Amino acid sequence: MTETNEKSVVVINNQYVIEISNRETTLVDVLERLNNDNFPLGQHFAIAVNNSIVTKQRWSTHSLNHEDKINIFGAIAGG
Repeated sequence: MTETNEKSVVVINNQYVIEISNRETTLVDVLERLNNDNFPLGQHFAIAVNNSIVTKQRWSTHSLNHEDKINIFGAIAGG
């Protein structure tokens, strides 16, 4: 018999693993969790899931799957 409460995981920046529920979890859900865990998010950043950039407009609708790889890129000013 398969347990319906099984958890999935996503990997952030190849080092930070968090559990997500099997219900539909979005990038916004993960960002809220990271913020609560004091993960160092800057003011401006971009997100890629499995090496594909996800636009900020899609963060609230982009569903995550087990073992998705999420990369968070901070903005750096320079010249």
